[in-house]
Amino acid sequence: MEFTIVYFTAINGKAYARIFLDELELENEDLWKITLGFIKSLKNKQYHVLPYSKSLGAGLFELRSRSGKHTCRINYCFGKGQKIFLLNGFVKNDKKTQQREIMKARKLMMECKAKDA
Repeated sequence: MEFTIVYFTAINGKAYARIFLDELELENEDLWKITLGFIKSLKNKQYHVLPYSKSLGAGLFELRSRSGKHTCRINYCFGKGQKIFLLNGFVKNDKKTQQREIMKARKLMMECKAKDA
């Protein structure tokens, strides 16, 4: 059975993962294409492990893609009925950015879980 990929829309009406990918397409088309391919691969369970995906604990995961020196992360969580909710994304530049985006993803995940209950 395949998973369904859903771009989570927050209470404020923003789909942060979709917004990030739209910006990434304009800034780094190669990384964008690779990341979209990885997102499509998430439908299959064998891509839910390293090196493609990593658990961040407490039900939060990150999809990891790379093009040259640039590394992209898409944070996601699992929902009911074989759903994967894409929460947000970022290009990994430094630890501060990474930690800030992970904290944002944790908040979005809590919101997502409340909606999906």
